[in-house]
Amino acid sequence: MRFEDSAVKLKSSRNRRERGLEIVKAMAAIEDTREKIKTAKIRLVAARKMKEAARAAEAVASRD
Repeated sequence: MRFEDSAVKLKSSRNRRERGLEIVKAMAAIEDTREKIKTAKIRLVAARKMKEAARAAEAVASRD
């Protein structure tokens, strides 16, 4: 095998590994974003419930 051939194979192997690493990083970023969206949805539901509870408490207080 010639030196040039082995250099090309080595470079190709590195490129494959780098692409694989980029894919793994992208998948991790996607999963992180999914978790953040899930957390935001939970917080939104909690905020809506707190707002409704505040309205109910205000209604009770205004009746007294």
